[in-house]
Amino acid sequence: MIGELVHSARESSGRRTKDLADFLTISPAMLNAIEAGEKEPTLPMLEAIACFLQVPVHSFFGLHAIPRQVDLPADAGAMMRLRGHIIGARLRQRRLQRCESLAECAQAVGTTTKTIKAWEIGSRQPSLLELEKLLTHLDLSLSDMLDLGIGLLGELQLRQVQQMQFEALPAELRAFVCDPAARDVLQFAARMRQLSREELRAMADAFEKLAGPREQPDRPSGS
Repeated sequence: MIGELVHSARESSGRRTKDLADFLTISPAMLNAIEAGEKEPTLPMLEAIACFLQVPVHSFFGLHAIPRQVDLPADAGAMMRLRGHIIGARLRQRRLQRCESLAECAQAVGTTTKTIKAWEIGSRQPSLLELEKLLTHLDLSLSDMLDLGIGLLGELQLRQVQQMQFEALPAELRAFVCDPAARDVLQFAARMRQLSREELRAMADAFEKLAGPREQPDRPSGS
């Protein structure tokens, strides 16, 4: 079972047998034997494998599923062209919101109206420096152009951002989030976060009614 899990993790990571074998300082034949279940790895070796493949070592004990790599499209060019059209449409929308003509926008960023129009319809994509200059003029940022969570690229970027944010948390918070016993608390917090201010106020009022009237503190005589 361990051999199959190691093989699955290596295949999912896109690593070659030779790459992992060289890291472990063993022969490819030995690694093949481990993956086939003919040889047993040591625990330190299993930990080194997990380190190289960047998966939790617990994955090889059947406690956690092996993270699967996202299947990337064969044509990255088509994906980039689609993103160019989306970015262009967003730039045009922002320009129109400012009631700005193509000529005014072109003059502000030091280019031609033909170039601005090409960027907006996605027939041509600005370089990163050109885009940054245009975004500064439109009072936008590069982050405004990222569609985190939308589409394949957006999903990958969102996952990476979330991973970085998780790793930036204090150690005790990371431990709390990873604790299965905390799942109900986290789900409750997530639902509460979706409530509007009015809904939270209504909930607080309902709790007060359930609690009944508050006891008034005794006042000193003569007051």
